[in-house]
Amino acid sequence: MDQAINSPNVTNPSGFSFLSDGLKLYFGQNRNPGNPPRRDLWVTERESTDAPWGEAVNLGPNVNSPEDDSMPAISPDDLELYFVRWSPAHGTQLLMRSTRASTDEPWGPAAEFTGVGQAWQLDFAPNGLTVYFDSKRPGGYGGRDIWVSTRPTTEDDWGEAVNLGPNVNDSDGQGQPSISNDGLALFFTNHTTGRILMCVRATVDDDWGPAMDLGLAVNGQDQHSYPEISPDGSILFFTLTKKVFRQVSIKPVVDFDDNGSVGTDDLLRMIEAWGTDNSFYDIGPMPWGDGVVNEADLEVLMERWGEEIPIYTVVDDFESYDDDWENPADTTIWETWIDGWFSGTSGAIVGYAEPSFAEIRIVHSGYQAMPFFYDNDGTILEGDAEYEKTGVPYYSETQRTWAEPQDWTKNGVDVLSLWFYGDPGNAIEPFYVALEDNAGNRKDITHPDPAVLTVNDWRQWSIPLADFTDVDLTAIKVMYIGAGDPTGNQPGGSGLVRIDDIELHRPSGQ
Repeated sequence: MDQAINSPNVTNPSGFSFLSDGLKLYFGQNRNPGNPPRRDLWVTERESTDAPWGEAVNLGPNVNSPEDDSMPAISPDDLELYFVRWSPAHGTQLLMRSTRASTDEPWGPAAEFTGVGQAWQLDFAPNGLTVYFDSKRPGGYGGRDIWVSTRPTTEDDWGEAVNLGPNVNDSDGQGQPSISNDGLALFFTNHTTGRILMCVRATVDDDWGPAMDLGLAVNGQDQHSYPEISPDGSILFFTLTKKVFRQVSIKPVVDFDDNGSVGTDDLLRMIEAWGTDNSFYDIGPMPWGDGVVNEADLEVLMERWGEEIPIYTVVDDFESYDDDWENPADTTIWETWIDGWFSGTSGAIVGYAEPSFAEIRIVHSGYQAMPFFYDNDGTILEGDAEYEKTGVPYYSETQRTWAEPQDWTKNGVDVLSLWFYGDPGNAIEPFYVALEDNAGNRKDITHPDPAVLTVNDWRQWSIPLADFTDVDLTAIKVMYIGAGDPTGNQPGGSGLVRIDDIELHRPSGQ
């Protein structure tokens, strides 16, 4: 998400709700960190689905109160707004509703809504006649469950709620539903594990299939919640609990033969599956398909015809690190990427001093990146004090060492790629990457732009592995990332760089 929503001084994000065109977004958030945990409801708009979000606008006193207001659900006509009001002092949660006669008018005074019985977060189907919600009511599976109600017209009352059944609900407790615009995919949160799950069905008249965990791309070490699928099904938005909003792209696999490009062989494989329910080739019109391999899937394939699919090996995407610094499993980022704080050999510090230790706001992909602080004045930090150290060089360097040497020539890769994000306030220092093999042979490569660390945008640096001369690429033992001149003898400056998505690519992935 962009800075209009994830600005540095906001906390406790709590749910999204899109209009069906994807151009207006309602969300809950605390934009006054001095008054936790109170959240308000906000709205932002954009000119197109490719444009950035505009300035967030508070929905005003008819909607927001001195209590905590969050978890918005907007009706498809943009005339009914539902949300949850929580009173920390009294421990109560109420489902609230505000309405307006037209989108040009302000929202009316919010009042408690009981039209679907006891319920929390809602999500509407595009026609406004079906609503999904979570509730802890009799007839469930032991905790919060997800239910559905329908109505004949928007003027009618909601009908009896129906539990979505054991493929969706279990004793762990499920909630925060988000239904796709085609009604064939349901995203929701498991309250026990804090992980986001997905169920699909072939038609809107079928039962839901088994719940699927969305894996590391969505579910990392932290708690995740409030999933919201974009109207076109291409992006899943969610919350990294109490921290920031996140998004991940959803793209169907179209390189069926895994050869790095989309072409004739992929088309022939789809034709062989034509008319079947083979889910591997059922990729349209939404990424999860529609239950049959047909023209909708062919259209998706043709849209990506001739596309080169990057084939790569991940060296580190920084998604697996957590904030549990007392855990003997050593899962914090600085336990893997050793810096000057631990080694006493340079001015580098990896990670933030307070959770989240990894970078969670400025990331290239996924939900975490590595913060790398450099300070080349010849001192290092020990505890809370700064000390001069004899022999400490005027550069900053972090290193990752593998227990077993790594073969970086597998699968035909020949490029080392990493993404980095600098800052205009950073001191201009050489930025370099080095590899060392099992025999101790090391080769440093410096970025050709001497001022590249001052650029506050994500930049990809692709280095041909052949440039690491005299290093055995089949036995890589250590990777280094640094700022400064390892051979220099003059003090330098300081700064912060975010590092993300270190990968090995084939030529097509450059």
